[in-house]
Amino acid sequence: MPGTQTELGYGSLRATTSVINAHSSGGTSQTFNVALNARALLSGALSAGVLSTILNIPSGAGRLSLCALSTVDSTTRTARLRITADGVVVFDATTASISGTGVGIFAAGFNSGSNTLSEGDAIVYTRSLKVEAASSLTETDKLTLFYMLKGM
Repeated sequence: MPGTQTELGYGSLRATTSVINAHSSGGTSQTFNVALNARALLSGALSAGVLSTILNIPSGAGRLSLCALSTVDSTTRTARLRITADGVVVFDATTASISGTGVGIFAAGFNSGSNTLSEGDAIVYTRSLKVEAASSLTETDKLTLFYMLKGM
């Protein structure tokens, strides 16, 4: 298929400028499992409603082929995920009120069946990447960022 990522090669890819998916408008959430080879980072200390950087790549190029934010307990909250590629916010969404374990939103990847998220269309960056999260509660390590990242 002409123009696919594989045919053009990583060096020919432009940085992603926006992500539109089932969660990009906000107000949604989904229970999901994540592919076994995804990396996981806990959110650390979060102040209610304040974005905190979970993953930061200040220089370099690559592909974020899976990116999801999920809860680790059943406390009722909302969760926000914001991704900035090359200085441009490409995804910024907040869940509906959620109260289950393993519930959240995703910006990159796809549901490969049985609510399992796998690598999918990637968020491409050529200079920098920052992934931030927020909770409606002040809490520590109650959100997990799952991601798969490939450098170029």
